[in-house]
Amino acid sequence: MKIVLAAVSKRYGATPAVRSLDLEIASGELFTLIGPSGCGKTTTLRMVAGLIQPSEGRIRFGERLVADPGAGVAVPAERRNLGMVFQSYALWPHLSVRRNCSLGLEARRLTVKEVRARVDQALAMVGLAGMAERYPHQLSGGQQQRVALARAIALQPEVLLFDEPLSNLDAALHEQMCAEIRSVQRRLGITTIYVTHNQAEAMMVSDRIGVMRDGSLLQVGTPEEIYSRPCDEFVAGFFGKANLLRGEATGGELRIGSRTLTLAHAPAAGPLTLLIRPEAVLFAQEGDNLVQGDVQHVSFLGGHVEYEVRVETLGTTLRVQTPSTAPHMLGRVSLRLPPDRLIALGSG
Repeated sequence: MKIVLAAVSKRYGATPAVRSLDLEIASGELFTLIGPSGCGKTTTLRMVAGLIQPSEGRIRFGERLVADPGAGVAVPAERRNLGMVFQSYALWPHLSVRRNCSLGLEARRLTVKEVRARVDQALAMVGLAGMAERYPHQLSGGQQQRVALARAIALQPEVLLFDEPLSNLDAALHEQMCAEIRSVQRRLGITTIYVTHNQAEAMMVSDRIGVMRDGSLLQVGTPEEIYSRPCDEFVAGFFGKANLLRGEATGGELRIGSRTLTLAHAPAAGPLTLLIRPEAVLFAQEGDNLVQGDVQHVSFLGGHVEYEVRVETLGTTLRVQTPSTAPHMLGRVSLRLPPDRLIALGSG
């Protein structure tokens, strides 16, 4: 099911929550909306769900128009054939797992046999076969989230929506559930919109990511594109750690402080901000763009080591990341900033 949002806006009084958003989500795609609190991502999800109506614009599910305030179209949530998984799980505490998963199917007037078959199939798909008669208080947080997912997919929806589904889980369960959600979504091929503020989570589950800020969509791309080629400083800093270098571009060079760096491409002359990720900065004694600096701090982070190196000629402190198996560096060091790893950014 293809989903299209055309010039969709939402205002609360004079305050805009979403600003003229254009977005197309392919059939079977898992698309993630991410951004800081108040950026409009949950409002967008709720407009797709039919829980709130847009102030302007149109929303289509395939060829079907489900929202268009200008034409008086507002298809209610229960007629959009979608499943939704909430942050709070939203399970009835006094009902068994089976009953929690059955209510939506019973409302559709399926037979007892059909309801049982669908629930059993959904529970098996999320790894909860044999737990149908348990109650929510007898389950871990991860298991409760699986019940919420099973309840949604038992409806056999055309669209699946997730609203911050993993924010209540600890780190180990968080990673496991990311993998399980992605696996289930791929097996079913359901068009999915996933909302989160967690960058690592978005990277793990998404086909594509849309980064939002102040109600606007800043950039859409694959996880690799968002991380490696961010459109501006905000996106660069929101996704991973970023070394930002500001200077004046001339031809294929950038003047920063008392140094001139060689660039792989010649940007337009004028002020320019460059991004280089910590893992792209190298400890080296030769090559282009060598700078000298002093190690200020070293952090051992399991699989890698992170350094803070003060480089006076650039007027900044660079973060440098190396594998934990590499020799540890202290004192005065030489760093290389490879030209092909220096990414030119917009103003942000």
